[in-house]
Amino acid sequence: MHQQERDELIFICKLLYDRGLLCGMDGNVSMRVSDGFLTTPSGRNKYFIKSDDLVHLNKQGISIEYNKKPSSEFEMHKKVYDMRCDVNAIVHCHPVYSTFFASSKYELDICLLTEAVVAQGAIPKAKLAIPSTSEIANSIAPFVDKADAILLANHGAITYGKNLEVAYSKMDSLEHFAKIQYMGLGDNSLNTINPETVELLEGMRDGYGLTTPCIPCNQKTDRSDKSLNEDEIVKQVLFNLSNRN
Repeated sequence: MHQQERDELIFICKLLYDRGLLCGMDGNVSMRVSDGFLTTPSGRNKYFIKSDDLVHLNKQGISIEYNKKPSSEFEMHKKVYDMRCDVNAIVHCHPVYSTFFASSKYELDICLLTEAVVAQGAIPKAKLAIPSTSEIANSIAPFVDKADAILLANHGAITYGKNLEVAYSKMDSLEHFAKIQYMGLGDNSLNTINPETVELLEGMRDGYGLTTPCIPCNQKTDRSDKSLNEDEIVKQVLFNLSNRN
């Protein structure tokens, strides 16, 4: 049952692993199906799982395959599905740079990359919670309807979207943004975007069809002096954004 969806989920798991976004038995991936959900099994390396290993859950999040144990963190996924009817797929993993920000005093909220300002905004950080308990589901609840990506304190990150491709792409972009910001921390070399350009960028979301929630990036940090006009910004962000949609 749901073979096409199973194949897609397995493909995304292997892609996450190949991109270095998954490690060992970490992480979990899920998606909505017509009669409930499909999710990765508990305690398995996602690179090696097969289609038949995936766990089929009913709409209440209870396994209908009694010999299979779903991801121990599906309760976190279910919280997102319950709060966001537009979300049909979720990725949770522990990518290195994103997890650094999740585990440090630093925040992923500065206005640094034009595409990130438009499509990503600031990434909220949920408070520390014990994995595989209701605590972690409750910890993300304040942010689910405000953003499509959340850092999990001292744990990792979760992203979600209308389908698996979008949920995966948001995690990939999150790690890309985190890596660039991390590389600039040591020498204070980051050249952030001035408030006028940030305002212009944020106003372009509707034009790109970006209607999901987004927390504006922090505009209180130091900015570069140069302001870009809209034509220059479009040239910078159009290619990448069009490839994501």
